[in-house]
Amino acid sequence: TVEQLRGDVAVFDVDRGEWTAPEIRAPTGVPCPRAGHSAVLYSKTMLVFGGITTNEALRAQPPDPLTDFPTFRSSASTEDTVPISPAGTPKALPELQYLNDLWALDTAQLCWRGVETYGDKPKPRADHSA
Repeated sequence: TVEQLRGDVAVFDVDRGEWTAPEIRAPTGVPCPRAGHSAVLYSKTMLVFGGITTNEALRAQPPDPLTDFPTFRSSASTEDTVPISPAGTPKALPELQYLNDLWALDTAQLCWRGVETYGDKPKPRADHSA
């Protein structure tokens, strides 16, 4: 559902086998809640690109990152994108917005920052790989 779009960070400790939700600093802002984005780790920085969001998700507080997960099925185009309930029944289509923004999370300092890029940006997309 729209309320299940994520805008937070959950960390899995491989040695302990447990999840935590650390407090992340964001002096210059945070990525909007999203699903279907790609993320890669480069050195100690996690880069997050693109995804899909809704206008409602931009205004809503995200739910618990450790218990709620997105249930979206979407394509890389703006056509044929339908949110699916956990039971697999199509729901009403919210206003969707595909993203092409780039964010960096410093995993040592636990701090978000938007990344300024140059040249032609890739087109907005979701459900892609990095």
